Amino acid sequence: MTWLSELKCWQIEVPSLQENDGGKQTPTADSKLFYTQSTIVAAKHLFGRHTRSFLAMDINPLCTEDIAAENCSYVIKDSWIKSTLDSGDDMRDKTRHLRKIRDKLVNVREADGCYPTIVAGGRVQFDRSGDGRGAVEDTTASILGGIFHAVAASMDNLGSGSTKEDPRLVLFRAHKRIATTPVGKPLRHLNCLLKLIKVMADVMRVHSRIRWDAGILHRDISSNNVLFYEIDGGKDVRGLLIDFDHAVDVSVPKITRHLDRSGTLPFMSINNLAGNIQWVTGLDDWESALYLMCWIGTYGFNKQQAPDPAVLNELKIGTWCEGSLDKIAWLKRVFLETENFFHDLTDQFLQGLPMVGHLKCLVHVLRSKLISNPDLGVEFHGALEKSASQGFHKMATNARGTLAQLGAFVRSIVRKPSETRPLGQFAVGTAKVAHMLESATTGVRAPIAGPRSQDVATLLERRIVASGVQAVDVAAAHTNTQQQKDMGVRHDWTGALDRASRVVGTDEKTKSLVDPKELVGSELSFITDNLARLLESGHPMLNTVSRYYFSASGKHIRPLLVMLVAQATSTATKRQGKSSAMVGPTESERIDYSLMDRTASQNIQSDLESRHVNQLIQNATSAAHGGRPYTPFVKEGMTILPTHRRLAEITEMIHTSSLLHDDVIDHAETRRGMPAIHQRFGNKMAIFAGDFLLARASMALARLRDPEVIEIMASVLCDLVDGEFKQLKNLEDEDNGDAPMARPDENAFSYYLEKTYLKTGSLIAKSCRSSAILSNATDDVVEATYIYGRQLGIAFQLIDDLLDFTATSTAQLGKPVGADLELGLATAPVLYAWQQFPELGPLVARKFAYEGDAAKAWELVHASDGAIARTRALAQRYVDHAIEALMILPPSSARDALESVAHSVLTRKK
Repeated sequence: MTWLSELKCWQIEVPSLQENDGGKQTPTADSKLFYTQSTIVAAKHLFGRHTRSFLAMDINPLCTEDIAAENCSYVIKDSWIKSTLDSGDDMRDKTRHLRKIRDKLVNVREADGCYPTIVAGGRVQFDRSGDGRGAVEDTTASILGGIFHAVAASMDNLGSGSTKEDPRLVLFRAHKRIATTPVGKPLRHLNCLLKLIKVMADVMRVHSRIRWDAGILHRDISSNNVLFYEIDGGKDVRGLLIDFDHAVDVSVPKITRHLDRSGTLPFMSINNLAGNIQWVTGLDDWESALYLMCWIGTYGFNKQQAPDPAVLNELKIGTWCEGSLDKIAWLKRVFLETENFFHDLTDQFLQGLPMVGHLKCLVHVLRSKLISNPDLGVEFHGALEKSASQGFHKMATNARGTLAQLGAFVRSIVRKPSETRPLGQFAVGTAKVAHMLESATTGVRAPIAGPRSQDVATLLERRIVASGVQAVDVAAAHTNTQQQKDMGVRHDWTGALDRASRVVGTDEKTKSLVDPKELVGSELSFITDNLARLLESGHPMLNTVSRYYFSASGKHIRPLLVMLVAQATSTATKRQGKSSAMVGPTESERIDYSLMDRTASQNIQSDLESRHVNQLIQNATSAAHGGRPYTPFVKEGMTILPTHRRLAEITEMIHTSSLLHDDVIDHAETRRGMPAIHQRFGNKMAIFAGDFLLARASMALARLRDPEVIEIMASVLCDLVDGEFKQLKNLEDEDNGDAPMARPDENAFSYYLEKTYLKTGSLIAKSCRSSAILSNATDDVVEATYIYGRQLGIAFQLIDDLLDFTATSTAQLGKPVGADLELGLATAPVLYAWQQFPELGPLVARKFAYEGDAAKAWELVHASDGAIARTRALAQRYVDHAIEALMILPPSSARDALESVAHSVLTRKK
């Protein structure tokens, strides 16, 4: 360090070190220079862990004013820290950890700016000879020389070596200096719990990525090491996880156990406090994150928010700072394992803090995830180590289910600890290891549950009771749903983060949603042309009939959803291995997507007809998509693969095929504002065209060469036929000869909704699910996309049934108004009106077959106290559920666009 008197600042030289093949650090020719006036942490004593820290800039200042704190984008830390004699063996070297983290996370977008990126650093040297040739490391051994070794030898003679530790290490300290960016602010400068939630989400998300991608475990989550900085002019915040002094590299076999107690007392985990010898896992750090949020909830962000001094001694969380480490560990164990005690602790949260109830719900959920996880394996005890509660201990040590048993088996072979990403099942990591050991290039995709499996299970348990939905204004219903979320009804981490994002990042009531066409509009513009090429038959009449409906302007809602799901899942957690020739473990793996247009039977020379058809398709599709049919589409870091595009086309072919058949069955007159296909070409040609669409869709589906996707999409065809058979009856038991029921019960609504799913929701849900599978997403993400598609599909059809009563013209709706009644169908508005008017029962039973039945039903629906409004409210319930499923996907503009699509379903007019 050199004092520059003219500029009144320090010039600090930070070593630029590199590692050779042996892992040892060696000095490079030059060091990096920084300039500072700001001391963050001053020196306390010579042998303190952190001697001092500075805010600095790396540009040579022209004047003193240039070195103002707001211009400093680097933090320099001087450490005089316990280390090892040989820098190559220093597995606790912070410089090495930060370099490894930087290299492993350089392309991880979600981690950008949330961890300290090292720009220079290493062990500091000094020139003992004064001529530049006697540079040695600045360590106690170099400074003390023979005295150091003499003292170490005397300690050895006194028995210090009985700990099996080199006695010299008791004395050995090394001077280390590093420079990192960005610069963060302490949590005491926050003033909003919602911002805290965003900060903690960023920090724990990057903590998990560092643990998984770099193998570095932090081990000191505390108020000192969780910082934040403002973005977007102070409208939003990002979290920053700093200080890896206590971190360990768990990828190194000899550092797989706790080396010593570490951390800040109130936030240390129970295992850390007790000094337990066990596998190192991320569970301890999540426990510390829980303590940190409880601490802020009780004491506030700063002294101005702290409780009255008179009640400080009564705060239960205050016991975490007094007494022996074993006593504090015991107290924390009691609070965590006993739900009533934990409620007592959170009841002391500061009631004056805005949204404190939301924070309280969040910490209770996090505690439940840590303590009550039924798949918690024996080596992931966490807070349950040496538990006084035998019930919890038994639950933790008994691995349940196939996934947990697989994890236990792998742990017995591969002695490497593993845990999952935030709040997931802790057996997932071992399942990934198992899959890596046994995965092949092709075959059935092995189950990888994913980090949000429990949240998916919770969604699946939710049931909407349609018969009891009340007629409420849609805006009021949405407001009520939002209030429920704010009050903690949505008890999960993502729900809290989503709420925080809406409030922190914008002045609007909700975040502005992305227009889907901005993300995939260019891809959708190719759909009609691509479909025409896929349907090339060499027969002019067949070409004309099969392409008839594609010439009209359809909504293309299904291809839109397939592509948005592709983008939204392209950044999600991936499965290991691959299950088909065109699904790889990474997007960077080179895949021959031209397989989509090549037959699997290349050597059957006698099948001239098939060879002719294949050549027609291959020639037609080679010029599709602007001449780039096999090039992935990338926007904002999100990817649509050629297989996703083909799936979108397949989905539209299946949907259009069903329209052709429906119009013949229903004797429709118009479709999409033009004469129905059978009105133009006759029933026979319409049926043939529909069959041809299904045949080409099946061929294209098979050529995706993904068994799971083929099976899922093939089941859609079964669902469509099943739905048509169910539509032959309005009620499940109407053929039993009994008199019609006085009013529809829940079974009647369930039958109607099941039919609605089979005819409309199945194709949307399963195409969304297949899109996620083609992205190679984990099972939780795949399941979430299916739930989204199912609920959205049902809501879409509910609004379609509602429009049959509210549309003002055939031109608006694209088909005759009131067509459902003419076809004898009892939809949701009729069922709700029937609850009020029992006289609708006989009309429904005979499918409005008598003259005047349809007109009377129309009048009763409009005369009811809320049949139409209740139908819209029911659709709102399904849309809310669909959006809740979306929150399991990682945040992205594509996820926002999917939410926008869900909202648009409620407001569509045709």
